[in-house]
Amino acid sequence: MHLESLAKFYDKAWGKVWDSEIFTVTLPQDPGDPVPQQDLEWEYTRFSNIANMTDTLLKPPGTNEDFIVVQDDFRLLLRILESEVANNKKRSSFIVTGQAGIVDIWKGWQKQFGPDLIIMDLPSQLEIAAIVKEAGFDVTQAIAYMNDWGPCTRTILKLLNKPSYEKRHMSYVHQAAKEICNDPDLIHSVNGFGILHSVGSPALFICPLRPTPFSLDDEPSGHGWGDHSSYFPTLRISEIVHRQLATVSM
Repeated sequence: MHLESLAKFYDKAWGKVWDSEIFTVTLPQDPGDPVPQQDLEWEYTRFSNIANMTDTLLKPPGTNEDFIVVQDDFRLLLRILESEVANNKKRSSFIVTGQAGIVDIWKGWQKQFGPDLIIMDLPSQLEIAAIVKEAGFDVTQAIAYMNDWGPCTRTILKLLNKPSYEKRHMSYVHQAAKEICNDPDLIHSVNGFGILHSVGSPALFICPLRPTPFSLDDEPSGHGWGDHSSYFPTLRISEIVHRQLATVSM
């Protein structure tokens, strides 16, 4: 990372409003499943011209996209961080990092002073549709992939960019099902507040456990934002796991 690049990024970003616009995405209507129109539309914020940020902060650069779609949980994360600063005067600064499923890194983070785990929600159909729309792909096909393989934006974009990748991803799901069925404790080990891992992740998804009813406008303090559970997100994945389980039980 070059200091010159950091200096340019600092001059562009620090204390300034980033380029953004408001757009709306609409899901295709299924004639056999009438859904209220308000549930098929989502107004979202898109931040543009972010390639300079990713090129500066990531080595090698992590994306070819030049935009960010603001998901609802991004706003929640910001409110949690703001609440943490307001309610904990001893913590005047902090580092936010992600992808806690990487075991070795996660174990290292746990050793740091006062780490907090925040499990963000999986993207909704509308959020993935907005990202797909901004990337220039077909929303209808994206929803079909999501219904088969779950709400993983990275996987869906890979499938849209290269449909032949589906055969490889299916093999990953079958391998994940084999790992889970051979060691069922993998499911229990990622439930609650424990060591997160990525074993079986093509099939086993993690979601936050939040108060019911829950609103993004709730006061963020006092909740266990690290509480989580695991599940199989689609019927297709569940069927693959159950077929694998049948071979183990024989």
